Amino acid sequence: MAQLTEALAKIAQMQAEQADAVKQGELEEIRDRTLASLRLGKQAPGYKAAKLALDKFIEELNGSTHQPP
Repeated sequence: MAQLTEALAKIAQMQAEQADAVKQGELEEIRDRTLASLRLGKQAPGYKAAKLALDKFIEELNGSTHQPP
């Protein structure tokens, strides 16, 4: 799970460094590279949990799930 935390930090850092929004495709490429680095099968519970978390994070960055608190 440390790799998941690092991946989330990398995505957040990229978003903060860029004035324009990061394109969806770029975030998905980062997600895919990060998941590949886990060296887990796509059916492994850890892989699935990491993918869900990264997908949710990407949605939040893109504002597609923005809801008021």
